Amino acid sequence: MGESSPSNGSDDPLCDLRSRLETENDYMLKLVDTIEPKYYFDQDTVDTLTSEVHQKVDERVKASKRMQKMSVHGKHKLARLDPSTFKTVSQILCDQGLESGGLTEKQSLKRLRRAQKKKAKMSTLHSVALDRASNLDELKHRLSEKIEALKGIRKTPVIQSREERKAKKLAEKKAAKKNKNKGPKVNNEDSTIPGGDLPPKKPVPGKPAPIFNREGKMVFSKFDLADSGIPDTEEKKKAFKSAVARSNQPKKLMHKLEVEAKKLKTLEERDPEQAKELKQKKQWLKAVDKAQGVKVKDDPELLKRSMKRQQKLRQQSQKKWQARVESTTQKQKERQDKRRENIKARKQAKLQTKMKRLKKKGRIIPGF
Repeated sequence: MGESSPSNGSDDPLCDLRSRLETENDYMLKLVDTIEPKYYFDQDTVDTLTSEVHQKVDERVKASKRMQKMSVHGKHKLARLDPSTFKTVSQILCDQGLESGGLTEKQSLKRLRRAQKKKAKMSTLHSVALDRASNLDELKHRLSEKIEALKGIRKTPVIQSREERKAKKLAEKKAAKKNKNKGPKVNNEDSTIPGGDLPPKKPVPGKPAPIFNREGKMVFSKFDLADSGIPDTEEKKKAFKSAVARSNQPKKLMHKLEVEAKKLKTLEERDPEQAKELKQKKQWLKAVDKAQGVKVKDDPELLKRSMKRQQKLRQQSQKKWQARVESTTQKQKERQDKRRENIKARKQAKLQTKMKRLKKKGRIIPGF
């Protein structure tokens, strides 16, 4: 027991040193693990890790029958959801055996070359996150290469300056204006032929020529309905209005029919041919009025009925008016009576309040 105590005492500093070094090592590893692998390792190592991820995803897809028809997007999603894909720097170093020195330099070079060959053959999965340049200059170089490639594909025209674009637009406007001014000018004076009038228009084949009556109006049918004896002027409008007004007065219409019947009877006795012609003319006028939408009222029986109906309506209207006048007079009288009563009541109330006030002051003795 006595011999072992000094040796334990001499080993205590070494144990403390080892424990402190292990603590420092763990701390440094944690700090290193905060760095993403794509920034910690060089580009060759990043390419190797990417190819390993590709290979792992492809093996997993091939092993499952259900995932064999998976698209590239699905493979990306599978790689993102796989927890073994996201490793820290220390885990990657442990897997590669670089931390313990398990691989020699030749073995590591061979492994890198093999991974690069696999990556060249495989094009199933492409990770944007891991396939980045290690520094800013390489990123700029890649971006410029992509822009040039896109320009070549798109075949974009040469970019013009603002002044060139303005000058081009102005030239186009001038050319358009010049072409517009060059168009044929049609004037009334120039359009006339010096030899005389314009050449006559050729009739359109297949269309019959229009027919005109003696007044120069176009006739659309066999019968000239427009030739009614009344000119198409203000007089015709007045005649139409007067006809409408007369149609609403059956008494006058009845009187007119009686007068016309007497005239026609006397004319038949004197000149039957002229009477016949007058009858025919009246029939034509009646047809024209009906065609124009005028209601022809020449039936004596119907006119008598309308007269009776109008008389009846007039009597009813008079009765209603009389009743309305009586009711209005009655209501007016009631309102006036009520107003008089209200005025009288107000005066009486004022007098009562005045008397009460005087009694309180003792100016009026009750009972006298």
